[in-house]
Amino acid sequence: MMKSAFLCSLLFLASCSFLSNKEPETGMQGRARLYQEGLRYMSHHQYQEALEKFEEVLKKEAVGPEVTGSLFQSALALQGLERWEESLLRLRKYISLQDINPFQATAFYRMGLAYEAIGQEPKALAAFQDAMKREKNLTEETRVEIQSRLANVYSRLGQSSEAEYWYKKSEENFLKLRKKFGNRRPPWLAETLYNMGRVLLRKIHVESFAFDLRPIERSQEWLLKAIRVEDQKYSPLAAQELVEVYQSALEAINSVPLDNQDQDKIRSLKDQQDKKIEMSTQLYQLIAKLMLDRGYDFDYETNAEKKTFLAITEIKKSLELILRSRPVNQGLTPEARRREGLKRKGQNSPPPSLPPKKPVEIDPNLRK
Repeated sequence: MMKSAFLCSLLFLASCSFLSNKEPETGMQGRARLYQEGLRYMSHHQYQEALEKFEEVLKKEAVGPEVTGSLFQSALALQGLERWEESLLRLRKYISLQDINPFQATAFYRMGLAYEAIGQEPKALAAFQDAMKREKNLTEETRVEIQSRLANVYSRLGQSSEAEYWYKKSEENFLKLRKKFGNRRPPWLAETLYNMGRVLLRKIHVESFAFDLRPIERSQEWLLKAIRVEDQKYSPLAAQELVEVYQSALEAINSVPLDNQDQDKIRSLKDQQDKKIEMSTQLYQLIAKLMLDRGYDFDYETNAEKKTFLAITEIKKSLELILRSRPVNQGLTPEARRREGLKRKGQNSPPPSLPPKKPVEIDPNLRK
């Protein structure tokens, strides 16, 4: 994503190349200096420092490419700080000012990421589609990234056929793009793999657990590939994101609430345990898929990969404890378990059954 963003800076630098450093700094030169400093901070993922530089440019209330560039770059810095709502405000303003700007496509892409991060999938979908309408202004690798994001959004929206279409399309186009470089590693590889697998909505919730897990099966494939590239910037980010999403899922499982309204405490505890086991099973299956993608050639694993799977293995052990936990009603007497089972079906315990009555023998003399 940073690839297209930095093209903005090239246009600006070209427009200011005639300025001499020997002369006193003019307003334009000052803005140019601040803008370039902000870009340098962005290249090192120092988003707060970058934001401060872009803010200084914007405070000057001037016009020019460095001002619109700072507006766009400050939106990207805010996304790096996960201040998604603020980022959206600036991207909307940037798009409104740049009706025929070729970087409008990238702005729509970034807008889609922000909507995805705050859980507004329909708006994310619309933004990604707007970006793809302008795909001629996007790099080939950015198009592949957007296709992968479309697949994730469709997956969360429950549109499995559309999701599968975009999953396959992104994978096919990625492989085609990768083949162009032969044995050489493309400069964009790590960043693109990371962006294809990003899990922007990393907070997993109890009430939407299965829904939140939907896109992770495919996302984790791309994140694992990004980890294996051993890129100094994006491999650690991919590893961190993969571990964080599993940790969030485990936290959701452990936070399943107890129904305090239910007067039957045993039934309430049993319901809670059943929910935890159901959720743990879903997450355990996801980890099993990740372990298959990992393979068994551990000697060739990168250090980042080893650390990632150490953390994932600890989460797996926690899930196994939940799955092997002793049933809440275990240890009750058979009669108590029977009554508990009837209560769970909403039935009342019937009275104890009596043996059948024997016919009463009547003395024949009494009939006379």
